[in-house]
Amino acid sequence: MLHLIAKSKSESGFTLIETLVVVVLIGVLAAVATPSFTAWRNKNNVNQAITNTRSALIEAYRQAQRQSQNCSINLGASSISSSDNCLLSARDLPSNVELASNLTGGKLDFDFNGNISAGGTIVLYEQETGYKKCLVISEPLAIIREGSYTGDISSINDSNCKKD
Repeated sequence: MLHLIAKSKSESGFTLIETLVVVVLIGVLAAVATPSFTAWRNKNNVNQAITNTRSALIEAYRQAQRQSQNCSINLGASSISSSDNCLLSARDLPSNVELASNLTGGKLDFDFNGNISAGGTIVLYEQETGYKKCLVISEPLAIIREGSYTGDISSINDSNCKKD
């Protein structure tokens, strides 16, 4: 009989209560961390979209000068493209990021010198968190300024693009 009692004490393992406590703690940590992780991911998606948009504008500027031809960039709600081979490839925005601008027709035209006839503001934003970044393109030299957008998307204005 003592042999059976000794055997059961030497067996190791976790009790049901210990296992439940660990599961509950993991659940609480996951509940606390998930919103922070989601916000961080959304912010990084907007920052990636800003970088892709800026690189597309610079590429079109350089291609216009290199090819000595006019180049047009089309800014869609979810992608950036060119119909006249000014971009080597179209740029798709991350799925939760949207683009808005005050450019006429959502289009930016570079002449053969790389100059633009009309500047404007491009805002990239994420609906869920409200995180907004902007690019202001000045005329005629297409100088690009980046910042955080503080205004309303329905009335885009370059004065709402504040330097980070």
